[in-house]
Parts: sequence; structure tokens; C-alpha cells
Amino acid sequence: MPAYKPLSPEKLDEALQALSALPGATYAEAGSGYRAKDGTLAIVGSDTLTELLPDILQAYARRAPDVRFTTDLRGSSTAMPALSAGTSLIAPMGREAWQNDIDAFRQVKGYAPTRIRIAYASHGPRPDGKTPPAIYVNASNPVSGLTMEQVRRIFAAGADGGDIADWGQLQGAPHSDRSAPIHVYGARDDGGFGTAMRLSKLDGLPFSARYRSMASGKAILAAVAADPLAIGYATWMDAGDAPAGVRVLPLSKRQGSPYVLPAADGHRGEWPISYFFNVYVDARPEPGSGSRTAPEAKALLRFLLSDQGQSIIARHSREENGYLPLDSANLAEERAKVEAL
Repeated sequence: MPAYKPLSPEKLDEALQALSALPGATYAEAGSGYRAKDGTLAIVGSDTLTELLPDILQAYARRAPDVRFTTDLRGSSTAMPALSAGTSLIAPMGREAWQNDIDAFRQVKGYAPTRIRIAYASHGPRPDGKTPPAIYVNASNPVSGLTMEQVRRIFAAGADGGDIADWGQLQGAPHSDRSAPIHVYGARDDGGFGTAMRLSKLDGLPFSARYRSMASGKAILAAVAADPLAIGYATWMDAGDAPAGVRVLPLSKRQGSPYVLPAADGHRGEWPISYFFNVYVDARPEPGSGSRTAPEAKALLRFLLSDQGQSIIARHSREENGYLPLDSANLAEERAKVEAL
């Protein structure tokens, strides 16, 4: 395979100039980075934020009237490349950065981007908006829930406690016959959602040999609906995409904890496979003094995690993407991370 190298500053300027000439492109002028000549700051990121982020920036403008932004919200896949190239102040994403996103940033900068969680990504199950990533079983399956330890032992190979291969190994299993196999379905391990799930939710373990890779979330749920012995881990599902023959399986963080769903209630932070509205920032490590990031980015992050910022997020919770404010524990963690930047 060819050995790719980062572009030189001159070549990078040429590439950005070419991108700026494309129809509809709003990249900053070559050489100016995320700050335009008039001082406006560019933000490139997720198309799931087209209603929420402008509302937040409008409120922020009342607090900091001298700070102005332009937004280019065409998808999470645009966020990290723009942060890597220095053409976006922050990288707002409706998902976790995939490994290839992080590797590309590290190739350019020599260190990884810093992730700040801003809100929970969606809630459900619900018929009028996106349901967040969840584990599904056939609607006839009586299993009441799983712990995250059990999830890892079903979906991954080599988890502590040994693999769970048969329904009879679980309490409340659909078949008393201990040999009834668990049919495991999920996304492809191709650097996208499936890989990110494996790395962040399955402790980086390889998928089980029983794991059947599917092309899409709809394909996973169709397989689960048709198979009483199936279990599937699916990505965000649009309203109406989940067939009648499946249900979201409640989960718990650990043995003895209550089983919960990713519902819009006070227990949203207890859902153990939560995904987030994330903001990634360029925080260059500074020997002896932590890290260094743009002061405008830090100020905006403080606002996003402020009581006012979180209340704006709550007002948008019934929209299709349905972001929810963080609970007190997660909020305290992220505020501390921002102050350390």
C-alpha cells in the first residue's frame, strides 16, 4: 500500500482553495483557517444540528456580541477533516469520531483530538423521531434485559466470564433447551459504526465468530424480526423503520443495577450504550501546562455546558434527532474537562 504523507502548508492552501471553488462550499479562504478576514469563525459539522446549533449560537451571541459564526452543517463526516485542516473552530458531531477520523487527525497534528460530550444523542423507542443505537430482540423473546457484561459476552469473543452462545445461559431465556443458540446480528466491522461500537462498547474485543454482519440497521432488524433466536445491535433508526416484530431490550450497567431504556426521563444517563452530541477540539498538548486550545472554542464549550446551554438543548428534545441535556454526573465530568483545556 502507498505511504501517504500530510500535505505541505502550500499544498494544503491549494487544496482548500480548490474546495472553496466548488458550488455550495463554504470553506474559509485559503490561508485564513477557521477565522475569516472579517473575524467570523467557521464551524463545520453534523447535519443533525441544523435546528439546535443555530439556536445555541444565537443565544451565545447575546452573551458575546463581538463573536460571530458561520456554520456548514452537512454531516459528521465533514467535521473532523475540517478540524484537521484548521478550517473549523470545533468539530460538532452527532456520533463518536470513528477510528479513521482520529487517525487522520493524528497524522496531521501528531496527537489525538479532544472529545467533549454535550448532550445525549436521541431517545426512544419512539414513533415520531430517531431511536438511538440499541440492542433488539424478537418481539416474542421474554428476556427482561441484559447487563453490559452479558452484552460483551454475547457480541464479542474473549470477554471476561466466557462467551455466552446459548439462550439457556440467560435467565428468562425463550427456550428451556440450553442448546438453543443465540443468533447475533450487527453492523459491519468496516471502520464505521460497527467498528466504533466494538471499540467503545465491547472494550475493543473482536466480534464473536457467531456475529453476522449486515449492511444496514434496517437489515439487522429485519433479521431479528424473522428469527425468534436473534439478537441485534443496530444504529440510529428513523421513525417507522423498526418492524413490528422487534423490541428494544432494556440494559443495565452492571449486575444488580436496574434495567433501563434510552427514554427521555431522568434515567437517560443510566443507559449504558449512550451516544452523544460530541464536540471535538484541537487541544495541542503543552509540556508542563496541560493542553492548549483556541480561547473561542473553550468559551463556546463553556456555554454549551452551562445551565442556559443545556436548557436550550432540552427545548429541542422532541425534534427528530431529539438531543437531551446531560445528567448532573456527566455534566460535571465534561465541565471539568473543558476547564482543563
